[in-house]
Amino acid sequence: MKQQAFTLPEQSPVRAAKLELIKLKLDELPDDKRIEVVFRNAHISKTMEQLGGYFGGWVTYLVEQTGYTEQEIKAILKAKCLASIYIAEPVGPLQSQWVELLFIYRENQDQKYHEHASRISLSWAKLTQMKQFMENVKRYCISIDFPLPELERKNG
Repeated sequence: MKQQAFTLPEQSPVRAAKLELIKLKLDELPDDKRIEVVFRNAHISKTMEQLGGYFGGWVTYLVEQTGYTEQEIKAILKAKCLASIYIAEPVGPLQSQWVELLFIYRENQDQKYHEHASRISLSWAKLTQMKQFMENVKRYCISIDFPLPELERKNG
């Protein structure tokens, strides 16, 4: 039997409706085989609003205000604000492998440590991680006396 995945509505007005949906899905499963049911929050990718705010808003602003290049700004912010998120709770194989290899290089005092650390990618981040990253960026910039402009929120 193939794995079945389904998503519960985010804003279901009644908990009973969610439970009914689960019961309906369970009724579809065959009785003659062993099954495993796993409930977890869905890993949703980043939003265009988050990406636009970060790259089109904050990174551009920091480049204009500091004189650093875009690559330098992104490298600094990923090192200061993203690595800790992946290390604390890696999601998916790319994050897990990056963290595992980072620890191996650090433990062995390997020269590849800094090169590997710089390969961290924001493209691996999920929605909640991106939100945490942006909060970390705001806090970091405030800590160095360089507050960022507020991002416009789109309605709807």
